Amino acid sequence: MAEIFVSSNDNQMDRWVGARLALMRRHRNVAPDDIAEAFGVNTETYRRWERGESALTVRRLHQIAVYLNTKTSWFVDEFPNELESGEDMPVISKMTGDSLEVIMAFNALSTERRGVVRKMIETLGGGEEEA
Repeated sequence: MAEIFVSSNDNQMDRWVGARLALMRRHRNVAPDDIAEAFGVNTETYRRWERGESALTVRRLHQIAVYLNTKTSWFVDEFPNELESGEDMPVISKMTGDSLEVIMAFNALSTERRGVVRKMIETLGGGEEEA
């Protein structure tokens, strides 16, 4: 059985969930104030959830998922199981506009169709950086 070590400074999962919360909130066009009010917390508390500075309980996360009309599991989907110590999370919380819509559409695809889209993107990109 593998040992599990959790550092007291390790809030990567909280940051991941918070960033995905922000993405879904933006996708649903809901203001932070509206969610805060719906759950009886002040806006700063809600913003700490989005920044991953305050952990959400599973119960609260589920309630928010219902409010935003998504699955609770969506908030933890694709969380990298293995990160090197000190490795930072992918930046997802600042995405807006077209990139957010593309990500949401991509995530809705089946695994097979995601593979097709990846191949299409690789073909279009040619695998080379532009000068």
